[in-house]
Amino acid sequence: MQDKLIVAARSDAFGERMLNFLNAIYLSSKVGLKFGYIWPEYFYRWSKEELLARNIIREGSDLFTEEELFSKQFIKEYSYANKLKTNEGELFIQSEGIFLKDHVYHLTEFVKDPQYSWGWSSTQFDLSILFPEIDTREYHSELRKIWQKLTLDFCDDAKDSLRFAMHVSNQLGDNFISIHLRSGGFVYDDRMVARFGVRKAVPIHLVLDVIQQKNKDYSIVIFGDDLDSIRQLKEYCFFSLNLSNIFIVDDFTNHNFSRKQQTLFELILLSMSLEIYTSGRSGFSNLANILTRESKLLSLYEIYSKEEQLKIISSYVSTIQFHHLQQAFSYLHLYLLSKELKHPLSEQQAFLEETLKLDPNNIANKILLLYNLLLQKKYSKADFILENIFLNNHEKDLFMYILFQENPQPYGGGLFYSYVMPEFLKVDYIFKFPYLFSVACIIIDKIKNMEIDFLYGANDVKFIKTYVDKFEIFKVQYNNILQSQAQCRCKTHLSYQIGKAFIEASKERRFLAYIKFPMKLYKIIKYFKNNKGKK
Repeated sequence: MQDKLIVAARSDAFGERMLNFLNAIYLSSKVGLKFGYIWPEYFYRWSKEELLARNIIREGSDLFTEEELFSKQFIKEYSYANKLKTNEGELFIQSEGIFLKDHVYHLTEFVKDPQYSWGWSSTQFDLSILFPEIDTREYHSELRKIWQKLTLDFCDDAKDSLRFAMHVSNQLGDNFISIHLRSGGFVYDDRMVARFGVRKAVPIHLVLDVIQQKNKDYSIVIFGDDLDSIRQLKEYCFFSLNLSNIFIVDDFTNHNFSRKQQTLFELILLSMSLEIYTSGRSGFSNLANILTRESKLLSLYEIYSKEEQLKIISSYVSTIQFHHLQQAFSYLHLYLLSKELKHPLSEQQAFLEETLKLDPNNIANKILLLYNLLLQKKYSKADFILENIFLNNHEKDLFMYILFQENPQPYGGGLFYSYVMPEFLKVDYIFKFPYLFSVACIIIDKIKNMEIDFLYGANDVKFIKTYVDKFEIFKVQYNNILQSQAQCRCKTHLSYQIGKAFIEASKERRFLAYIKFPMKLYKIIKYFKNNKGKK
């Protein structure tokens, strides 16, 4: 198999990228493949304005370039940049791994079926979970050895970060634990479109209970990308809780370091903790967990039950006020928890309304509120919310984009909000609610042009297909009525005008026609209201 490659080529941030890297080296030795790598630029380039807006470390903005991290000899020997092709003949530039995190693979079968003519691209997922024959303890031990060997090929700036982390760790001693508070895009920039990974981040109010429970026995170091919020958290612990053994990683900053060196320093210091408290799904904390010592990685979503999470966040969310988007994120989690625990719909609605007070333009949260209102049969309120969305072109476009957003394959594929859509189709007397009716039409139109079995779970497929058929029958019947009632008097009826507008939109069979449909209805209804009683 030495003629085949296993290539590390992730394009995201340092944690996922290096897990992918270590796995490629591990698999190369395990099954006799050649190791290679490509070090792509981060998939998103931040503008200067974005980098300076608020004191947040933007994901990928602290990434070493290939030349800044590795020695010239290492690059010469292992880099495959601009040398590999995909099966379609295009330049291979980043990993598109065959590995799905919920699947099971076997080493003997894996090597028989190369992904590309030259071999395979690597994965960042835990190989001891993907491959039953890989022992977890042996795997992690080997990854630590691979890391230690790999650091010998680091450039001097990177090695300085490693040495400084050892120095700070010695200062802290062996008895410190860490909290990795990830916020980033899930709380700020990507909060509307990255809902599939909402539990990759942690509500800041949830970590307060860990601090209260652990501060008696340990020093605690808080890591995070939202520097202002973790600094505020430390101040709250010091002034309000009278805790002096709480640190943030910036307390140990080497001011001569670049942001890239600081990130590598933080990774190594985090890896030296006795325990790491995190969301449990961060590549950065997962990497730290295996690098230096067998730290105990503890997911805040697992050490607390859902009932406990709800209680903890509820008790702190009004006690300490963080940035309004951090507050909104905590209220979003209160909604998700209350929904999963099947608490009353009115309670769930209250949490969603709090998120929208704090983040009023968040379309994703408006979709959740619409879903909640439809479940409660509060159709008038739902229609009013949609009216306000549709009267703003930007919000209308964003609503449609997010409503039909696809789930990434590693998270199950399909439409993320597929569970919401049937509720629009169940509305009683839907003609009374023109904006709900418009969205229902758009959903039906979309479904007819997409793979329904792929987009929906098995329980929804039968219902959706039945509703599509009923809609088609309804359109035929309504068209017949319009043709048979040609008298001018009939054509002045409101129901006639609404039905006519709908049929015209459906005949166009264009997405844009349905988008414009609510405005047509609005004008029709407004006209009839203004002329009611006039002769």
